[in-house]
Amino acid sequence: WAGVDGNGHKPHLIDTSRRVAVRAVP
Repeated sequence: WAGVDGNGHKPHLIDTSRRVAVRAVP
């Protein structure tokens, strides 16, 4: 799901990295 936000859209790379970092935290 990397590169895709919760809505299934593809945000910018920076936004994606931020989302991935946040989701990686349990």
